[in-house]
Amino acid sequence: MKKIAMILGAVAVSLFGIFLISRLTPTETEQFQSAVQSGVEQNERYGQLKVKLSGTEPSEKIVVLVNGNEAAYLDEEEKYISAQDGSIIEIDGSAVKQPFHVEIVEQSDNITGQLVGSSAEVNGTIAVLANVMLTEPAQK
Repeated sequence: MKKIAMILGAVAVSLFGIFLISRLTPTETEQFQSAVQSGVEQNERYGQLKVKLSGTEPSEKIVVLVNGNEAAYLDEEEKYISAQDGSIIEIDGSAVKQPFHVEIVEQSDNITGQLVGSSAEVNGTIAVLANVMLTEPAQK
């Protein structure tokens, strides 16, 4: 009986520790907002987009290109992408056999225009997803 009580106590302490650690870890949204804010504070001109993959499984074979350079892999269903003013966002699906869809589901406040809802159908090629234009920084 004493052993069971010790085991249950250890499990309870472990679960409480996991709960505390999970509360300390920032969520993706908090990281997203923090990245945008730090870019504004440092006068770096970056916007953030969140893209969502559908129609195929996430894979490192699906590449997000920013101005023709590899910026990320769609190895998760949703991914955050950073881009500077005037950047062209493309999806390289040339290494994937089946067609798939990528949609912008979130954008930072410093991006002009409505990019949320923009999407690209990719079928074994490189498809343009968006042209990122940032708002002018506030004058101090």
